[in-house]
Amino acid sequence: MKNYTEFSFSLPKGLIDSQGNCHKKGKIRSATGEDEIFVSKDRRVCQDSSYGIFVILSRLITNLGTLSQVTPQELEHLFLSDFYYLQRVYAHINQYPRSIILGEY
Repeated sequence: MKNYTEFSFSLPKGLIDSQGNCHKKGKIRSATGEDEIFVSKDRRVCQDSSYGIFVILSRLITNLGTLSQVTPQELEHLFLSDFYYLQRVYAHINQYPRSIILGEY
């Protein structure tokens, strides 16, 4: 595995998994060009470009609570406040303007 810098975060509400466990604290790494290429080739993103944020976050979150991997499908179930929070974290560590991440032009 490649050695990336990781950043800690804590979700405002937490991801509730299928067993009812709440996962709030996690780590996320910065994105690479390889991540962007992976996302652009994902069939779900090809069908709906707005799904890209779920795919990229699932690649970059290295752990969340006791979860060592988070899928895009799990991220779909985030509370909106947590989803927006993760978008802001992603934008901050990758130095993207928030408007690009949220599709505000």
